[in-house]
Amino acid sequence: MAMSFEFLTKELGIPVEKLSVTCFAGDKDCQRDEVTASCWKKAGIPEDRIYYFGKDDNWWIAGEEGPCGPDTEMFYDTGKPKCSENCNPSCGCGKYVEIWNNVFMEFFKTKDGKYTKLKQHNVDTGLGLERMAMLLQGKETPFDTELFKPVMDKLQELAGKNDSIESRRIVSEHLRASMMIIQDGGLPSNVDRGYILRRLIRRMVRHLRKLTNQSK
Repeated sequence: MAMSFEFLTKELGIPVEKLSVTCFAGDKDCQRDEVTASCWKKAGIPEDRIYYFGKDDNWWIAGEEGPCGPDTEMFYDTGKPKCSENCNPSCGCGKYVEIWNNVFMEFFKTKDGKYTKLKQHNVDTGLGLERMAMLLQGKETPFDTELFKPVMDKLQELAGKNDSIESRRIVSEHLRASMMIIQDGGLPSNVDRGYILRRLIRRMVRHLRKLTNQSK
């Protein structure tokens, strides 16, 4: 957490007062994560910006079975008004944007739903590149950033009176995702990962035709 906090505040220059975090609230399988909360307090996050949630929000697993554990998530306060008195990072109103998480891989979940302790623990971390770019560039959505804007603008030009922001976003995102998959050696197919790529391309083409008013 200390390294995450340092990167966000010192390397990226995000003000501490803009950050809120969440920790695992605990249940019958794993205790409340007071250790992580204590680390956040020590780093500089005040107690009133540390929230606790259950497995739906602060627990990660790779599929139905496999390594898993509690996680802590970092949120950026956009400055938008609170949706209610109980507004918090889990309500989904848009005031808080998740930008990063650290997953503490301590357990293995079996097919029958039981949890066993892993012999070796590790931290799995994930940072949202597009969301971070959106916040640092002061944009409303990732599609307004320099990552997507050139493509979005070109699609708008091609669409003319048929313009649909939803279709433009789908084409832009699916095009980028498909290019990255193909660059890593993936190819369209009828099975497994190749089928996912095939579906991305198919949906992208469908919305591109909609924008350009082409039936084929």
